[in-house]
Amino acid sequence: MTTSAVSTRIERSINRETVLAHLAFVLLFALAVYLRVNNLAWNPGWYSDEGSDLNIARNLAEGRLQYFALGGTPLVAARVPFFHFALVGAFSLWGYDVLAARLVAAIAGVATIILLYYAARQMLNERLALLAAFGLTIMPNALLYDRIGLAYNLQAFFFVLGWWTLWRFSSDRHVRWLVVAALAAGAAYMTALTGLALVVAGALIVFWYDARRVAWALGLMLLPGALYLGALFLLAPDALLQDLALIVSRTGDSVSGQIFNLITNYSFWLDWTVWIGIGIAGLFLLEDRRARGITLIVFFVTLINAMRILPGDASAHRYLGLLPFIALGSANFVLRARRFLSAQLQNDVRELIARLPYWSRLDRPVNAAVSIVVGGLLFAPLIWMGAWDYYLVSSREAPRSTRLDALLATKPHDAIAVTDFVNTHAQSTDVVLASPTIAWRIQARAADFEQMLAFEGVATENYGAGLPRARFVFQASLENATYVIVDNLWRGWGSQRMPALRDYIRTIETWPRVLQRGEYSVYRNPAR
Repeated sequence: MTTSAVSTRIERSINRETVLAHLAFVLLFALAVYLRVNNLAWNPGWYSDEGSDLNIARNLAEGRLQYFALGGTPLVAARVPFFHFALVGAFSLWGYDVLAARLVAAIAGVATIILLYYAARQMLNERLALLAAFGLTIMPNALLYDRIGLAYNLQAFFFVLGWWTLWRFSSDRHVRWLVVAALAAGAAYMTALTGLALVVAGALIVFWYDARRVAWALGLMLLPGALYLGALFLLAPDALLQDLALIVSRTGDSVSGQIFNLITNYSFWLDWTVWIGIGIAGLFLLEDRRARGITLIVFFVTLINAMRILPGDASAHRYLGLLPFIALGSANFVLRARRFLSAQLQNDVRELIARLPYWSRLDRPVNAAVSIVVGGLLFAPLIWMGAWDYYLVSSREAPRSTRLDALLATKPHDAIAVTDFVNTHAQSTDVVLASPTIAWRIQARAADFEQMLAFEGVATENYGAGLPRARFVFQASLENATYVIVDNLWRGWGSQRMPALRDYIRTIETWPRVLQRGEYSVYRNPAR
């Protein structure tokens, strides 16, 4: 065979592989969109943080810095504005509804999958990139949270963007990549405060590859936050100082306390799924040294920052920025395991048949059979997982319970019924107390139970020892409420974390109950 013929055959093989890879990615894209959009408004149930962000964004759209009954700054709820600006834009397209927030999260989730594929293909190889993108598409926890309207879904995109552009900067030292990486870091922490980890990781990586540019890169990373704090200081200086002190009190555990939180949260996270363990192991097995180093720095700085505060299983949404890297590590682990197991088993089988006559004729079919068996063992669970995801999103409401159910309005149609009832009977000036999961739908003065406790001077989970009454834009007290909607979030998480709430619930249950729908009990204050 001539050299030109060999070259032509190789070229055709490469072209065929490229076409197949592109076709596989198109199918993957379609699967990612379907899994993240189908029955999105109702499945899973509404999450409490969604209600909080919807209310903040609606007030922002109407020109107010307000979170239900609280004025001042969104930092009182540990919120920063990038996601809320995205929601304001979504409201103009799809209206004020939980579906608008979830579409933002779903679009961000699909965009993260695309960017992970593109970045991993450049940094590593096509096969690994495709499998990593597939893994992120079907990973149960990634899918669950991508279907919930959380800022952390948008933040995950900026983490992957920062990771990739830092790698590009390490390759050619071109300033444009450093600018994009710095802007990605700024966008990450302006979406959720855990994004500050990308600032630290970025500074470390820039220092290693070009120490002269650390100062201005760090300045560019911190510029959005400085401008935001400056604007808040001009608008509400006293509230800003109170809210910054509140954030420090939430995150300012002792070193030993932060180590305890880190161990506790890491243990909870490992219990999520087998993906976590093999994903972390797979990151250490990445073959390209530079890509491995940058990936591990971004991953572990983010992990430590997110897990050193607020221990508990309900805090897992803060780790969404880590899941693209878990998908990458898992894909690498599977491919490395397939390579190792295939070689090991082929050698073992070859030794077993070595004594047979004409055994060499069986070498190729035996190797092929071993590869098929090993591939089946490793990839069949992924295919099954994809089929299971398809089943989960094909129902109008979630057909199976999730680990988030204690914080969800699991039956949104019941939530709609009770909030429509209250909206029909309440005046716009009436105070209505409800959980954030449904309070965002109330067309009156809505406050959640934690704000009620804070108004009364009771210590709460998120507001500490309380807030000055001057921060409240209306009296969010129980005696001033016309209607109260009690649900499982009051009875469960709220009462467990804030025992004082139980006494208030007992008082509320002496009032006339005007509607019962599923888990929701609507009470009217007899004094109003």
